[in-house]
Amino acid sequence: LEWLKQYPCWGGLDLASTRDLTSFRLVWSVEDILYTHGWRFVPGAAVGARTERGLVPYQAWVQSGHLIQSGDEVTDYDAVEACILKAKQDFNLQMIAYDGWNAKQLVQKLQAASVPMQEFIQGPKSYHPAMQALEIAYVAGNLAHGSDPVLNWCASNLIARTDQNMNTAPDKKKAPEKIDDMCSLLMGIGVMLETPKPKKSFWET
Repeated sequence: LEWLKQYPCWGGLDLASTRDLTSFRLVWSVEDILYTHGWRFVPGAAVGARTERGLVPYQAWVQSGHLIQSGDEVTDYDAVEACILKAKQDFNLQMIAYDGWNAKQLVQKLQAASVPMQEFIQGPKSYHPAMQALEIAYVAGNLAHGSDPVLNWCASNLIARTDQNMNTAPDKKKAPEKIDDMCSLLMGIGVMLETPKPKKSFWET
């Protein structure tokens, strides 16, 4: 992460449900390698419930630092806000894409703090370029995520839906489990792809 501070990055924010997984993730593209790092938030009640059921190792992920336990019954969005403000301070943050569902209040607070925010429309037309770019990076071995277990889990749950024009997007309704971390990754990639690349000068060309 220290090395990546010199490069521009883009973010994705998926607040999802206040009772389970919230994801904020950054992405960088450096010499055709796609780098990503994320912060995931869960309330204590969700950690307890998951631990009792024994299906997903939330408690182990909290202990290893892959999940941030925030709030008791619902996620404390103040912790999410503080994390994003810290990321803005530490990194060369260009823009954060966000799912508008349930995000209005937090987004207003972030915008008031001069955090660049852009709503990401939740549909195949918006997601498709990011889905393609992520697949290309993954297949080529050009996706660097530190073997993040939460991202791996969300990726294993992702099911794509396709519209009549063969555009694809994550299908939250058909997913067997949480995919929020993948959605935030895709939104970050999507807003990165929308950023015009600086033109090379005659001498660089």
